[in-house]
Amino acid sequence: MTVDRSIPELHAGAVPATYADISLTVSTLILFAHQEHGRSPLTILNSPSLKDAQDTLVKSLESRMIIVIVASCEVHYSGRTGSHLGEGERLIIIKEDGCLLIHRSTDYRPVNWQPGGGIVQAHLSKDRLLVRAVRTNPLESLNISISKIGLLTNFRLLDEAEFHLHASEEDMQKAIVLQPSIIEAGLEVIEYERRVEPGFVDIYGVDRKGNAVVIEIKKDPAGVSAVKQLAEYLKYIQPRPGRKLRPMIVAPGLAKGAQTLLSKMGFEYKQLSLQKCAEVLRRQAISERQQVLKGWLKE
Repeated sequence: MTVDRSIPELHAGAVPATYADISLTVSTLILFAHQEHGRSPLTILNSPSLKDAQDTLVKSLESRMIIVIVASCEVHYSGRTGSHLGEGERLIIIKEDGCLLIHRSTDYRPVNWQPGGGIVQAHLSKDRLLVRAVRTNPLESLNISISKIGLLTNFRLLDEAEFHLHASEEDMQKAIVLQPSIIEAGLEVIEYERRVEPGFVDIYGVDRKGNAVVIEIKKDPAGVSAVKQLAEYLKYIQPRPGRKLRPMIVAPGLAKGAQTLLSKMGFEYKQLSLQKCAEVLRRQAISERQQVLKGWLKE
């Protein structure tokens, strides 16, 4: 398609006059960036009719392309709960796997979202463009009713890099102490870095039935050596009379041979990602900053 390559001049403090001006500016910048990196052709529609938008959406969904839409819409969700978001201008993103996110003008989190793996469809109904994302397990649907589109674009991303989160076993331990429910509901942490003859038990706690829970944490996939290490610690730990001992490996995954040994020894395994732990620590840091701010305001 042909796009005017001149970027509307924006001065400090100036605001584009219309919704269409904003869409044109954004789409032109996207086109420049795309051409600069020699990517495959992309589609950019500025203020398209709902019929043109539907045609492009259907083709894009069939081709599993990334779709970005700036539109005035309302949103209905039904499934595990229910919600309704009234009319407003929003950013809609549909990824290659069918993951769908709806963003407002603030906050990094989407106001509504739907994981991938379901079905996303688009069709016209009277004077609205309806986009519907449906999952069957669990059964839930996200319905977007669009009245006006300022920008619609589709493209592909080349991204084969691995993601490495720099977190430690100490970070995982802190996250469990702060929020034991990430392991299981009702878990109470009694002690961490508990000294035993061979070393230190990462987490010692009790479950809701009073059974002792002994946790060995690994930030990488836990191997046979981790299971044997936990077994050594258990020689020096006794549960209260009438209660059981629950040895547990907590890690993002298991290395080859570990699952077989775990089953043989009757140990439990709980998968816990570094991302989950990082999120717990991030929320705690935000809470602490808010408490400090409240203290300043009271002074």
